[in-house]
Amino acid sequence: MRMEELKNSLAKTVAPVYLIEGEDAYLREQAVKILQQKCLSSPELNLNTFEGSYVKSNPEEMVSALMQYPFMSEKRVIILRDYFPSATDLKNKAIDGYLKEPTDTSLLIIVNSSSCEPLKKYDSVVTVDCGKADLSVIVRYIQLTLKKNNLIITSKNAEILADYCRMEMTKVSGEVEKLISYCFGNAEVTLQDIDELVCKENDFQVYELTEQVARKNNDKAYEILADMLSKSNDHQKIFSSLYYHFRRLFYCSVSTKTPATLAKELGVKEYAIKKATEQCKKFTPKMLKQTVDMFARYDADFKSGKISIQAALNLAMGKIMQ
Repeated sequence: MRMEELKNSLAKTVAPVYLIEGEDAYLREQAVKILQQKCLSSPELNLNTFEGSYVKSNPEEMVSALMQYPFMSEKRVIILRDYFPSATDLKNKAIDGYLKEPTDTSLLIIVNSSSCEPLKKYDSVVTVDCGKADLSVIVRYIQLTLKKNNLIITSKNAEILADYCRMEMTKVSGEVEKLISYCFGNAEVTLQDIDELVCKENDFQVYELTEQVARKNNDKAYEILADMLSKSNDHQKIFSSLYYHFRRLFYCSVSTKTPATLAKELGVKEYAIKKATEQCKKFTPKMLKQTVDMFARYDADFKSGKISIQAALNLAMGKIMQ
């Protein structure tokens, strides 16, 4: 299930083991919080946390903690972080036995940043997907959080804020808190407020830079590039971001596949494909192919030592501005 579905599911039943996985740290911790609020009181008496690396070597200690009865609480809660066992690891009698027949007086919460397929083979384990949230979920979160603080924001501006944050809830939540303080006493969070306060993530600035390239607005494009370099001065990261962005635009311009299929093949969210499909229409497929080939040549020249990464970035910028 998606993390957004977790709270409603707990009204019906509570599973003995939850595998919380996904790249969004904010959503992972929200899921942990929801489960704790549902099942745990007196955490000082009924909560234990284990690291996955320790449990791999000492599984019996965690299983022993799970078998203890809760004290003045509905359940005993064990949080296990960064646990990525192999199928062989799970053959351990203590772990395998518990996951096959978990006690109903304990709750095991496994918190991982990425997937672990061997754990999903047990019927007792319920997976909670904490990958990046959909745009609609993020917009609703932004609007509801601001509303609680007597502020409004338009859906369009909430989408822009989500874009600036690369659809990452960890960053979105932090930026929303900054906006609440910054806009205290106002009625609305405006686009000007967002532009003045929110730090744009690299991916969004690459999108903006490409927009200026399409409009032949070279001065603005170089202004965006200068801002990106002022934040990290990582020429290779920016070069790679531009390379992959134009490659995505090219694929979107020539592909007949569905956005969902293309998103899976390129390893991005479907929303990113939607934005790329909109932007690629501002270029011809031929021009995009030539741009991708150009980036590939400069990338090869850099990796073979013929030019520096700074030169590769400068040459690439010069070409796409022509």
